[in-house]
Amino acid sequence: MPAGAPRGPAAEPQFTVLSVKLGQLFADPILVEAPAYQRFFAWTAQEAERLLEGLLAELEAGEEQAGGADYFLGTMLFIERDASAARLPGWPLQGPARAFDVVDGLQRLTTLTILFCVLRDLDADAHVSPDDGLLTAIGAGQGRSARPRLSLQERDEDFLHAHARAAGATRVAPDPDTLSASEARILEVRDHFLESLAELDAQQRRRLTRFLLERCTVVLIATTGIDRAYRMFTVLNDAGKPLARKDILKAEMLGGLPQGAVPAATVAWNGMETRLGDSFEGLFSHLRVMHGRSASHHQRHPGDRRRAGRGRAVHRRHAGAGSGHLR
Repeated sequence: MPAGAPRGPAAEPQFTVLSVKLGQLFADPILVEAPAYQRFFAWTAQEAERLLEGLLAELEAGEEQAGGADYFLGTMLFIERDASAARLPGWPLQGPARAFDVVDGLQRLTTLTILFCVLRDLDADAHVSPDDGLLTAIGAGQGRSARPRLSLQERDEDFLHAHARAAGATRVAPDPDTLSASEARILEVRDHFLESLAELDAQQRRRLTRFLLERCTVVLIATTGIDRAYRMFTVLNDAGKPLARKDILKAEMLGGLPQGAVPAATVAWNGMETRLGDSFEGLFSHLRVMHGRSASHHQRHPGDRRRAGRGRAVHRRHAGAGSGHLR
């Protein structure tokens, strides 16, 4: 632009990067939702134990040294649905309460939400008033205007609310014969936290709560488009649970559908995953073998074989580029 030329409206930021405390992340205006292309809850008691042990060790170390340092929980990537909000001063931590799609960080967010709910219910069991910041981290608003701070997909969402988020829900025991694989993992993590934190007294739990909200930090990356989020995701180096092939395929297939077709496709996919459970991953190996056998019976013209070879090379390049998709 020539010097002195008039400037147009402020350009929409492509993304922003902030270091935020959990007390800021789990508070207005941020309401986190799991989009259709996200996988179900995948962490187990093993990952939850590693998280809790790190938190408690850092809390203890901070008490021995006056003040203590912040505890880093990694990077999380979100999509701001309302692109115009990116022009707000202080974006994304300012403005009205609104939904953000979580692209990277869902497993940690879900596990932290379960931890918050367990701490709340343990306080209630001990007739201790709940920490206001903890209640805010679990949900926004009251009565009919109440909304969860974190919303999962469909059946996982209903299960999380009934067995963790609702007041006293961490004491609810479901029928173990009706659980999906992801529901069983939510229950496993919840019960692990209940057992581990039962050893702490009310004062120790309150210190843990304050530590979580005031000293635990994440690097929050917010952007305004799914394509940009995909590109950013591939360069993030996260220590979370690696994606299975079915998770990559789900992200690729649902992310490429027209918006109107996504709900029905999501219901069909989730239904198959619920029915097959852990066997769902193996289904794609069988499909690949069946497809390979079928293709081997077709006679091809030499020119067709050359074109097929080029197609396989292109497929391999795309498969390599997409190997790190959404978690």
